[in-house]
Amino acid sequence: MGQCESYPNSRVGEQAAVRRSDAKFKSGAVAVNVAGFHYDYTNLQATTTVGGVSTLQNAGSAEIYGIDADASFRASDDLTLTMGAAWLHARYDAFPNASLVEMPTDPDFDGVLDGRTDVSGQRMIRAPKFTVNGLIDYHHDFDAGRLALSLNGFYSTKVRMALESRIEQDAYFTGNARIAFSPADTGATLSVFARNFTNAKVLGSTFINPSADAVIYSPPRQIGVGLNYSF
Repeated sequence: MGQCESYPNSRVGEQAAVRRSDAKFKSGAVAVNVAGFHYDYTNLQATTTVGGVSTLQNAGSAEIYGIDADASFRASDDLTLTMGAAWLHARYDAFPNASLVEMPTDPDFDGVLDGRTDVSGQRMIRAPKFTVNGLIDYHHDFDAGRLALSLNGFYSTKVRMALESRIEQDAYFTGNARIAFSPADTGATLSVFARNFTNAKVLGSTFINPSADAVIYSPPRQIGVGLNYSF
């Protein structure tokens, strides 16, 4: 069923009217969940950087709506497949006086390092338009022990990381894989794993200032072996 409510956000004065509808389906080994949602924000607060110091600023209003769905298929007692996807519309309806850190190299630099810009109608930061994720999980018990394999992946379209449009995360795909074997009656598990096996460059955090924009990336590709023991 759909629902509508208005509630204050964790930031003082920020409110959102929320509507959400959910549908679920399950038949045998298949389960599907679909949800549609709509958030209408008023007195929205946004974190901006002024003079190198992060501060809260009134961003006016914003609208977010979209659809997310996930499905799982239990192919056998040993194998489960899961997939999810989401589409998101997220824009500032009114943000006429956003504080931005400009740089002299910006094409529209007006001579003021900390400037004011109307970003009304622009996409909200850290809000990808489309994401997809998937998981393959397999395990089987043999006389010699248990074999387990897992493979997951995640795709995201381009994301604005800050109100300054020059700071963006390009579209990327990343994934993790693991194969493990637990010899029977030993308590030990031997594994080989790969994290971010596509070696995608994913921005974790940013620090914006007039002289240079600093970014911290999530870990690159990691390949290793593991040994766990349970007493």
